[in-house]
Order: sequence, then C-alpha cells, then structure tokens
Amino acid sequence: MNKLYKKIKDKINGAKSIALFCHIRPDFDALSSMYALYYGIKKDKKVQMYSNRKLNNKEKLLLDDSLIQIGGFNPETYDLLISVDTPNVERLGIYGEGFKQHKNTIKIDHHQPSGEEIGDISYIDVNSSSCCELVFNILKAMKCKITPQVATILYTGLFTDTNSFTNLNTNPNSFHAAYELSQKGADIAKVSDIINRQKPQSEVNITKIFYEKYKRVDKEIGIITITINELKKAKAEKIDCDGFSMKLASMNGINISCSIIEMEDNKFYCSMRSRLGYAVNGIAKALGGGGHLGAAGCVITAKSITEAEKIVIKEIRKYLKSRQDDEE
Repeated sequence: MNKLYKKIKDKINGAKSIALFCHIRPDFDALSSMYALYYGIKKDKKVQMYSNRKLNNKEKLLLDDSLIQIGGFNPETYDLLISVDTPNVERLGIYGEGFKQHKNTIKIDHHQPSGEEIGDISYIDVNSSSCCELVFNILKAMKCKITPQVATILYTGLFTDTNSFTNLNTNPNSFHAAYELSQKGADIAKVSDIINRQKPQSEVNITKIFYEKYKRVDKEIGIITITINELKKAKAEKIDCDGFSMKLASMNGINISCSIIEMEDNKFYCSMRSRLGYAVNGIAKALGGGGHLGAAGCVITAKSITEAEKIVIKEIRKYLKSRQDDEE
C-alpha cells in the first residue's frame, strides 16, 4: 500500500469521531467528495459533515440534505478533522480557524497549494481532474465497500468537475475512474440527466440575461457580469451562473473567459476558463485565488462590479501580453 494511503488509513481507523469539511460555496465535486468519504468511513464511528450552506434543489436529487450540519462546530468534540477539495484556511470559511488549531487533521485536494496551508497530512494531486478521484483512491486503499450509491456520488463529482469530460484537466485517469465507478454500479444515466437536462427555471431566467449582456473585450476575452439585483430579478442564485464562463470559452475566438458575480459587501466571485494553450490559474492566483490551467477562480473586493471587471481585465491583458512576449 502507498505510504500516504497507509497514514491516512491509520489516522481514520484510529479516530472514533470525525468531522468532514469542504470549501465555501461548494460545487458538486466538493460535496460529492465529502459525502462519499462520509458513507465510506461512518460504519463504526461518529462522523459529521459541515458546510456553509444547505443543498440546492438539484443537489438534493443526488445527496441527502439532512446529513449536513450548518454552523455549530466545536473542534474539541472530534478526534480527527478532514477537509476535501479545499486548498487553504480561507476557503474553509467559518470552519478555518477551528481546523487550523486542531492537532489531528487531513487535507485531500487537487488544487495547487495557496494561501495559509492546512492539514497535518496532505494528499494533494494537482494532476487529478477531481477531488472525487482522490477520495475513491482512499476508499479503495482502505478496502471500504463502494456501494452503487457511493459510486454514483463519486461519479457525480468526476462528471461535473470535468464538465462532462470536456475540460482541459480531463486525463486518462479520469476515464479509468469513470469506468471503475460504472463497474461498481454508478448510475451514469441518472447523473447525466440531473446535471445536463434538469435545469431549474431560475437558471433559465439568468441564462437569458447572460445572452443579453455578455461581451467581448480585445476580441479574445469574454466577460459577463451579473449583479445581485439581476439575480433577484431572475429569482436565481450564484450556482445558477456556474456554467457562464464555460459558455463564453466555447465561443469561437474567445481564449480567456470570466464570469463576475456580485455577492455582498463589495465582493465579487470570478470564475475563469481558457482554451487549450492558454492558462488562467496564474491570473486567478494574482487576484488572490487559484485553480487549474483551464479552470480557476477568485473573489475580488471592489467598490462596484464595474471596478471588479476592470481589475480582472487588467490582469488578463497582463497575462496575454506576457504570453505574446514569450512567443516572440
């Protein structure tokens, strides 16, 4: 057995009470990683999952909302804390300080390390297309039973984090994991139907605004900005906008795309995507975030969404200029 897997196995087996965490504003990969780990290790232990929000209607079709605790975390009541899909303390939100102070912690992640690090034991593989693949590896190493339910949950994270196996981070291991999970009973048809074919009215409403507002900058940059008022008008949430940067990146001629969603307190969430041969992780890192070559994100503090847009465009232009200079 891989030495790292053995360390993780020994830590988990030696704990009687375990708390699981994922990053703030979790996506399906973060949630699925946490849920799969929960089902895999809970047999004879007290295990609790924590998140900064409840599941939305789409997530409830695949995951049990009643199992997640919102707030109310006391680190002293747990022998072991485990974070998934979370690169640093900041991304743990209200749970970050408690996690950092705890003496027994594990971090499982596929992002480039950034910010204030977490985890006494770190299992990081930046070449993995999803965190669910890493959790799958751990569960196999621990000889945990992978039920069809767990296989479906893991496949969901893999399927969504690769954008249906189309993102630049998709690799042979992604397909091999998908094959293994299908062999273990993952309901591939159900996942595809829920993710790609069951769009809530709120997502339809905000997508209409997307097509009315998106714009090109310098021909090869695609930008969409969505304000809080526009979200309210569409009866939508930030998660309904999650595919916008990918929609932009799929348009001919756009090499770098970014969706900027207004949050609160002058904060704006930026999701970036890029075409093959271009990278956005460095751009996001320069703005205080991080991610992968073709998919990254950050949160910007600005006086207005217009100012946030200018900040992002300036950094993208800087990257494109540097890239052009390197080619010359």
